[in-house]
Amino acid sequence: MAEHKRNPDDCIWKNFTNLLHEPHIFKSHLNYYNALTGWVKKYYNEIGNDLVQRNGLDAILNIDFEKYLSKESEISLKLEQKRIFTRKPETLDALLMIINNTIWDMIRLYSEKDCPICDGELYYVIFEKLNTKQRDIGLECCLCWWHEYINKPKECDEMASVHPVSRTDLELFGVKSQK
Repeated sequence: MAEHKRNPDDCIWKNFTNLLHEPHIFKSHLNYYNALTGWVKKYYNEIGNDLVQRNGLDAILNIDFEKYLSKESEISLKLEQKRIFTRKPETLDALLMIINNTIWDMIRLYSEKDCPICDGELYYVIFEKLNTKQRDIGLECCLCWWHEYINKPKECDEMASVHPVSRTDLELFGVKSQK
């Protein structure tokens, strides 16, 4: 069975759902972020570097969360227990995707622009070119993943890793966030 198709075994799933027993997990977005990323870090060896990277978690595991938290987080902490912890995903890859999406939903800074492909909302990201490590600001669609650089006239045509944007990053790149 391919690594990304591996089922989250009962032990890993049980340890994940045990996060619910942490007394303050849903008291704040910071607590929730720390619980999710702490779990991934704790089980990193069992999960494997390949799955962590494939799901984009490597870019968000060690951020200074308070610098990234969106003022209008899409995550309602009151609903999270039912949304993320009640149904075991079919694969470990799917569980990591859920964790990744949950964290991004807490830190996304939207641009108030729509995607030219699917009309989804565009949010700010930092693209770090893989070959030069040069960083630039861009936009990415929350639905179809279409993306572009802000300061360049065309879509991204080079391989780059995607990182979240902090409000400080927006200021450094001269972008005024609407949200």
